[in-house]
Amino acid sequence: MASRKEQKEAARQQRLAAQQEAAAKAQRMRRVQILGGAVAVAVVVVVVAIVLSAHPGKAVNVNSPEARTAQTHVNGLLAGIPQSGETLGKPSAPVTITEYGDLECSVCDVLATPTSFTNPEGEQGSGWEDKLITNYVRTGKAKLVYKSLETASSLNPDKNAFMQQQVAAYAAGLQGKGWNYIELMYNEQGHEGANYVTQGYLDGLAKQIPGLNLTKWTADRKLASLSSEINAQNQQGITVSGGGSTPTVVISGPKGVANPIIGLPPSGYTAYVKAISSVQ
Repeated sequence: MASRKEQKEAARQQRLAAQQEAAAKAQRMRRVQILGGAVAVAVVVVVVAIVLSAHPGKAVNVNSPEARTAQTHVNGLLAGIPQSGETLGKPSAPVTITEYGDLECSVCDVLATPTSFTNPEGEQGSGWEDKLITNYVRTGKAKLVYKSLETASSLNPDKNAFMQQQVAAYAAGLQGKGWNYIELMYNEQGHEGANYVTQGYLDGLAKQIPGLNLTKWTADRKLASLSSEINAQNQQGITVSGGGSTPTVVISGPKGVANPIIGLPPSGYTAYVKAISSVQ
């Protein structure tokens, strides 16, 4: 039988786990509820006394049939589109679509993934980013730029996870394959708040990218310039998003800059189309 001291410690650990679970839910709710260009947060937090280890979430297996399906989808989506760093599309495209994201953000992957996809939280992909890439980026009307903004990764027990995963994507970008890495991670996320961003997971994503030089990718992940770039973007994103919410999409063009689209807009894909039209 456990001693009184052991019982108290067990109870304390359970309370801490429940608080962390509640914080994760609150942050996800906030990101979903921040819509359009206004910040309107109405979060009701219900503290559920459940140890996080009882909810490990969906295991991530980058060698699974689901991963192969994701790889096929991403390769087809991006095939033939020029890439440079974190920019997808022709540099001369008149419209720029800038996405501030966190690669662990399960709201971001709703934006980024096709309607055939369901994330570990049980949410269906919107297909909106696929449409933007197909209708605007592939046709040369717009380019898509990814920038880092830490949100969901702050819930990861490994506090280095955000920088590790963002640097992994940016290192792939040095070989013109950054968006392959970004899209693959969104399509192969684990449960938000779970400690799934391991070295094996990051390596597994890289191995799915055709033509990526893994030796160079591994070396480039150590570049201080990449972490400096990510830190600068993170600070910029906090300001642009009104405090730090992902996804935040900023669309600019010859006629100026549209209001940021923060979170998942209630009007769906139409919100992006209208914003693009307003700056063309």
